[in-house]
Amino acid sequence: MPTAADLPPSLPLYALEGVILLPGTVLPLHFFEEHHMALLDAALASEHRLIGVVQPCDESGTALHAVGCAGRIERFEERGDGSAHVTLRGLSRFRLLRTLGGNTPFPRAVVDWSDYYYELAGGGVHVGSHDRAAFEALALRYLALCDMAADPGEIARAPDDLLIDSLALMCPFAPMEKQALVEATDHAERREMLTTLMRFAITEGEMEGRVQ
Repeated sequence: MPTAADLPPSLPLYALEGVILLPGTVLPLHFFEEHHMALLDAALASEHRLIGVVQPCDESGTALHAVGCAGRIERFEERGDGSAHVTLRGLSRFRLLRTLGGNTPFPRAVVDWSDYYYELAGGGVHVGSHDRAAFEALALRYLALCDMAADPGEIARAPDDLLIDSLALMCPFAPMEKQALVEATDHAERREMLTTLMRFAITEGEMEGRVQ
């Protein structure tokens, strides 16, 4: 398990609207554009094999949100067409201090890890008391509304924190909603956000169905 002293002061960044990562979760990516392949090469050549996942503030991509999450390259497979399948496993969130200049075709940034050192040891999990069965039922209704396949048994077996974080990654919320989930103080706050977002989407979907 890495310690705070093991973390690099800067990271190469993967910045794409709507794509987030959280500690302990797994993010599969398909790299095919030249700048993404350069990003992969740089990360693989580094001691830490880390990529920072952060959302741009808007479609222009010129400004980046202040909080992202670093993922270690767990697996990668180069394809015959020059693309690569990459699997990142979330390590810790970070605060972006400033982007770095240079001639790399991908962004790099100086980052601060100090607000999130506890995540390196798997700490900071505070889900709070809640009706787990009701949360599972809500999640299944929402995923069905989105035509997303879900295994009720797998959802039931998932620990609270993993279920919450996995839903944050996979659910098709708006980019700003995704960013709020990334920046949530703890799992209890993230769960409450998810509950609100899923209930709203279900209600909106039911209303549209009545109108139609």
